[in-house]
Amino acid sequence: MAELHLEFADKNRTVIAKVGDTIVIKLPENATTGFQWKIHSLTENTLTLESTDGTQSTWGAPGAGGSEAIFRFKAKATGPGKVIMKLTRGTEREDSTFEFGLNFNVQSSSSIDQPSPEGRPL
Repeated sequence: MAELHLEFADKNRTVIAKVGDTIVIKLPENATTGFQWKIHSLTENTLTLESTDGTQSTWGAPGAGGSEAIFRFKAKATGPGKVIMKLTRGTEREDSTFEFGLNFNVQSSSSIDQPSPEGRPL
């Protein structure tokens, strides 16, 4: 099974995955200021969250940017799916968040390989 790596530049993209693929999403954050990515919604019949993790900045002053939130999902069933994540500080109002979303088309692992809608292999 493949491991698909996605980042903030892939926002709002439609991704073709196969059942059993792992989808890794890395998003920039600065958790030391209280801003963290959280899953707002997830199509759980096609995708399942395997783990969340983060990296710390290895340079700069305390509180400097450069850390990442890492989300690992597993494509578990065929069909369309969507994940929406929001960057928010726990005390902020909902409308003050940044949003990241991806659409998925999960296919059978026996499907013929097809390029993504943008023509880029995944």
